[in-house]
Amino acid sequence: MAKSKTIVAHRLFYFRDVVEDRHVITTTVGPDLNPIILSLGKEPDYRVEKAGASFAKKKANQPNDFRIHHYVEDEWFTVDVESTSENIHAVQPLGVDQWLLVACARSTSQHPAIPITAAE
Repeated sequence: MAKSKTIVAHRLFYFRDVVEDRHVITTTVGPDLNPIILSLGKEPDYRVEKAGASFAKKKANQPNDFRIHHYVEDEWFTVDVESTSENIHAVQPLGVDQWLLVACARSTSQHPAIPITAAE
């Protein structure tokens, strides 16, 4: 019979303490397992209703003000993303100060890459 192992979990943070009054869009971890949160300062405009069904929207009707919150060495940092009408669904770090932002991840049609700037 295999030996059992005990895993002890503890809370790192409360989402509200990190994002304050912003809307959480997605959470993930980077390659070093540091938490990353993508937030939006307004109500998300991600869905459209058609014929009684709900579908992902490629673009919001108003510009989005996304913010990346990332945890490194016991401290939270934020990166404001340049205003965009794109609906971003995922985020990952690319090195120290660059970010991969994925827009239209839930779209079925081809969509050209849109450069989006994120600055510390």
